[in-house]
Amino acid sequence: FWLKVFSWVSDMSKDETGPADLWQITWQNVGQLRVLHKHVFPVSYQDPFYTDVVEKHKEHCRLAYYADILVGAICCRVEIEDGRPRLYVMTLGVLEPYRRMGIASQLIKDIVAKVEQEKEKSKIAEIVLHMQTSNTPGLQFYENHGFENAKMVPNYYQKIDPPDAYLLRRMVTS
Repeated sequence: FWLKVFSWVSDMSKDETGPADLWQITWQNVGQLRVLHKHVFPVSYQDPFYTDVVEKHKEHCRLAYYADILVGAICCRVEIEDGRPRLYVMTLGVLEPYRRMGIASQLIKDIVAKVEQEKEKSKIAEIVLHMQTSNTPGLQFYENHGFENAKMVPNYYQKIDPPDAYLLRRMVTS
């Protein structure tokens, strides 16, 4: 019995294509995501965010573990824009000591690959996100992963400075 359970968990949850082990978000590990977000982002996310991540968006969220420590995560949601579905990257972050190891790249590549594989079924044609205009390394990271700066959105953020954001976009290929 335990061999079947272990086999199912390891086959379904892990991704062996990078430095970290990628796992799906669950009620058992969402508390770890909450702690990670507190250390990585300048804004705090409330309970409804984490409930939605587990209940509505878990297929497009991944946790990155390095040596059994949660070091990064990506959380995305499907939204409708102009009558068409698109994937919106809500958060992508890695703890400072684990940056520049390829973990963020592994996370974004995993999500892009998933969306590309399911494009016919999901009809998702693009992946988008907002990013603070002062985040020059972040802009370079996303450009290196095929995202384009679609436009600048003034006063997008209300509680951080600078308040302006870039809307970044990557078209999905199949």
